[in-house]
Amino acid sequence: MTHSFEPAPETPFEHPSWSVNATIYQINTRHFTPEGTLRAAMAHLPRLAELGVGIRG
Repeated sequence: MTHSFEPAPETPFEHPSWSVNATIYQINTRHFTPEGTLRAAMAHLPRLAELGVGIRG
């Protein structure tokens, strides 16, 4: 028996204007600091902002 697969059509998506030129920086909290905690990583947020990071996840 042969099954045919048709992918779904692409869903149109419009990025918000503020995100077009945003710099996204994602950290792994367990590896970002020696403590490996969110609290320790939060201490670095001002430094990341100075580097131009606008979105943190």
